[in-house]
Amino acid sequence: EPAPESPPTAPSEARRAFTGSLFPALLPFIGLFLGVLVFWLSLTPAVLNLLVGQAESPEALLRGYRTWYILLIGAAVVAVLLPAAGSVIALKKADISLTLLGLVVVSVGFPLFLGVAMLGQEDVPGLLARSGEDLAQLESGQLEQTTVWLSPRTQQEGLPGPYAEGQPEPVTQYSATGASADPTWTPFYIPDCLGFTPDRQTLYNGNESISWNEENSQQYRLSYTTQFHLVVSVEPVGEEAYG
Repeated sequence: EPAPESPPTAPSEARRAFTGSLFPALLPFIGLFLGVLVFWLSLTPAVLNLLVGQAESPEALLRGYRTWYILLIGAAVVAVLLPAAGSVIALKKADISLTLLGLVVVSVGFPLFLGVAMLGQEDVPGLLARSGEDLAQLESGQLEQTTVWLSPRTQQEGLPGPYAEGQPEPVTQYSATGASADPTWTPFYIPDCLGFTPDRQTLYNGNESISWNEENSQQYRLSYTTQFHLVVSVEPVGEEAYG
């Protein structure tokens, strides 16, 4: 006669309980952790630097930022889908309880709130659309043009998007104005890859009159995109252009 089966040992019962009920119940939390990790990685300076750090032209720079906007939106979607998938498995495999339902709500709701808040506050979908319009403008060559004076007050920056400390700053923001008794200043972003290094002594002097600046300050003809005011070419009036 066959020997009677021995009763399951305590370790095997614990393993069966873990794989059958406890582990599925942890899947929403695991999905939450992985989703937030993916979203956090998309915001790190290393990712953006990989996309724009070696850009050698305004078009390449804009393409890099556009790719980053797509990655941010994709990471936000993944951050929601991972805990959502874990929650579906948990609800099918684990014993449903109020604790499990609460974990499911938190696991899906937190990344959903985080993604919507971040993408909405920075208007990343809008930035994606605007970058697409500027790229189409660059490819068609139908750029905006203006002749202006540049302010000596500049700031090293990146193009618009969620900011994180240490992110690359591949453009310099210049404020520009035309010949007006009451000058209005418009920001323009000049990529570092253009190699634009003006003589600061020839930039607009706000302490002097318009007529003085007309005689002593250098004017520049800018070719730029409509949405981001990304400068593609800088031409000192009467001299050779940058870009």
